[in-house]
Amino acid sequence: MAQMTPILSQKYWFLIVEAGLIVSFFIAFRIYRHLVRPLDLISSGIQSIKDRDFTINYRKVQNKELNELIDVFNHMIDRLREERTIQQEQHYFLQKLMEAAPVGIIILDGNDRIRQVNRIASRILKILPEILTGKKPEEVHSPMEPFCQKHQVSLSLSIPDHPYQLAIDEG
Repeated sequence: MAQMTPILSQKYWFLIVEAGLIVSFFIAFRIYRHLVRPLDLISSGIQSIKDRDFTINYRKVQNKELNELIDVFNHMIDRLREERTIQQEQHYFLQKLMEAAPVGIIILDGNDRIRQVNRIASRILKILPEILTGKKPEEVHSPMEPFCQKHQVSLSLSIPDHPYQLAIDEG
């Protein structure tokens, strides 16, 4: 058997090393995709939540750990969608109730600023709701105050048990 020349031997080693590098790059790319894919999923999920897009659901894939993440995300999005629907229904009901109520109603936000005023409260105070919105109750000065003082009529803001609502009582 003939002995290989050093140059021919170097070519074989060069080809073997190159083939090993190509296989290594392929394996590294697969591992990278396997590790980065959950991060991409989390990133797109966060973006959909920021955009208030609760219609998105992810399909399962062949990765067990990723499927667990997908299940948790899909369950959370479904729950957020349900909560949003309930909140919208309650808001609609509150709007209808406020407009139908025969008393003046002022709703405050968490910072004790007026968030909503129904038409009766606006009429009692003789101030447009747009002017009242965003103000604190103590900042509201009704044009009716001089009349009430002159005729000794009470125009009071009373705070019921609920910390975010005011009811206005005439006289």
